[in-house]
Amino acid sequence: MTSTNHRATHAGRSTFVLLPGAWSGPWAWEPIHTRLTRRGHRVLTVSFSGLQPRGDVDVDAVTLQTHVDDTLSTIARHGLTDIVLVGHSYSGLVAGMVTDQAPRHIVRTVYVEGFLARDGESLLDAFGAEQKALELRDIRANDGWWPPPSAAAIAQEPDLTSAHVQWLATKLLPHPARTISEPVELSSPIADQPSTVIARAHTEPHLEKLQVAHGWDVRHLEAGHWPMLSVPDRLADLLVEAAVSRRA
Repeated sequence: MTSTNHRATHAGRSTFVLLPGAWSGPWAWEPIHTRLTRRGHRVLTVSFSGLQPRGDVDVDAVTLQTHVDDTLSTIARHGLTDIVLVGHSYSGLVAGMVTDQAPRHIVRTVYVEGFLARDGESLLDAFGAEQKALELRDIRANDGWWPPPSAAAIAQEPDLTSAHVQWLATKLLPHPARTISEPVELSSPIADQPSTVIARAHTEPHLEKLQVAHGWDVRHLEAGHWPMLSVPDRLADLLVEAAVSRRA
């Protein structure tokens, strides 16, 4: 028989599914995983196809839908419901598509410095034409892989220590390029998905409309592109607040 105290202890527990950004894996979320589990939440991270540091990969077979399927498989394998789905950077696209395809499993989608999914547009379409051409050139030169940034490029991000920079430089892996060059497919716009955006001063042109017209929760975080490393305590707080807001 479940005691009243036991029920109270778990009343505020949420289930978080954390999706890694480009070039990375579950390791990037370790500081947040630790902090959320210490608070009693259930936390799972997804490892995307083509981003394991071992084994041969047919890069041409890994698409954006492949990473969506990786996430859906994790959800099904663990029997998860009432999920707070968190996407970082690139995986904002994955999060939006997962919520579109499995809406009954997701109670809130959270974008941490994340790209927002738009039907018919790829991640590279969010870049300017010149930058997109440069990235496509690099992808062709790397046989279908999107090369990770150098240590010098990573060091340009604010709030990272030299230890963070070196750690990321040794951990980041080439990313399957079809996931960023092929268009998103959605059955309906993500505007109606209950969502939270956590980012620094955001340049997303439609964010204000999403906030005002569709009730999106927008939280500004004074940090760089890797807040799970630079300000993990604050980011963990904001993720818990996002989980609480879905129950309000």
